[in-house]
Amino acid sequence: MTTLVRAEKPSEPAEVVLDASAAGFNATSVEFALLFSEPASVRDLCDSLAGVLHRYGTVGGRMVKRGTSTVVLCNNAGVPLTHESRQGPPPSLAHPVVEEYFDLVRDWVPTAEVAADAPTRIKVTDFDQGQLIAISVSHGIVDARSLGVFLRAWSAAYRGDTTDEPVSFDASVLPAAPAGFGAAPVVASDGIPDAWRAHHRPFKMPHGTAFAPAVTTYHRSRTALAALAARFDPEGGSPLSANDALCGEVAEAVGATSVALMVDYRQAVGAGDLFGVAISTQDVVAEAPSGVPAALRRAVPLWRARDFVDWKIGQGSGGCAEVFFNSWVRAFALPETRFAAPVQTIMLGRSMCAARMRAFAPMGVPYVLMLPHNDGVTVVVMGPEDVGGRIEGASSVALPSE
Repeated sequence: MTTLVRAEKPSEPAEVVLDASAAGFNATSVEFALLFSEPASVRDLCDSLAGVLHRYGTVGGRMVKRGTSTVVLCNNAGVPLTHESRQGPPPSLAHPVVEEYFDLVRDWVPTAEVAADAPTRIKVTDFDQGQLIAISVSHGIVDARSLGVFLRAWSAAYRGDTTDEPVSFDASVLPAAPAGFGAAPVVASDGIPDAWRAHHRPFKMPHGTAFAPAVTTYHRSRTALAALAARFDPEGGSPLSANDALCGEVAEAVGATSVALMVDYRQAVGAGDLFGVAISTQDVVAEAPSGVPAALRRAVPLWRARDFVDWKIGQGSGGCAEVFFNSWVRAFALPETRFAAPVQTIMLGRSMCAARMRAFAPMGVPYVLMLPHNDGVTVVVMGPEDVGGRIEGASSVALPSE
């Protein structure tokens, strides 16, 4: 059964124009599933969703095209929420979740001044032992940080609580950015510090040798992450994050010295409350794969400087990396996302992995996404199938060729 969930009161603003960067991401979608040990009431899920949607008008809105601009009408057209029950246990989230557990977004990208289909769809599946909440959403209206904000607000409302995270849709404060991968820079590089140039590599194709796509997954506990960080920084001179250490582990497995890491730059430009998309790539080159973690850590302070961020965003999100990294670990804050029970684990949808591989596999570039786990981090490597044999505890599944 599908319920069209609408906000209890009007949203503000009435519409949001996607900036060039968000519009570039709008052709892709994000799919992930959350597993819970205890089922939440579907009626209460709908009611609590209705109670917070007015704050996140783009989630329940519809898109139209006006000239060259994509506009999200925050018209409370609603979020389709589908519910079904199945016998037996829920699926394993050790690997990407198959399409049958999702209600995938479709036809959400507008082609004329006619509202397109819903940019957000949710499916809730009850099992004999647990519940799966699967979300499919346009990447043009949210990035990982925005998804985390939305999930925390929805789950808090379910529990009868509220969150105090402010929300803004004013993307005018963001630096100017090219319209997509490979587009010409919109900010000149004349007179920039020489040290900056190593942190942006112009986009070009191909990057490497095309491969048959597969998905490799593995888990690292907090204890294992601490040991991994110590291995990459035995002297303790550069305190490494879990993300840094995992980037090094994958870089060693694929033999990469040139990497790109997706970065959220809201805070640096005074847009910490922006609900939308504010991400770009940090390019890093190390002398050896084992040097990738420290190189990433040394680059972090640059993203606190507004002049660097303005220049870097103006160059575009291209890069010429041997592997791309992304992380949802901090953005999602799993302990704060509780409905009837805490989240047990999170995993990507198989359709999202296949879509990313359609872009990256022909270039020969693995795409890696790190997901939060109650004890550590789950790593999803979308790359060649043989990567699984190079990482302890990893396993791979092939993606169908299209």
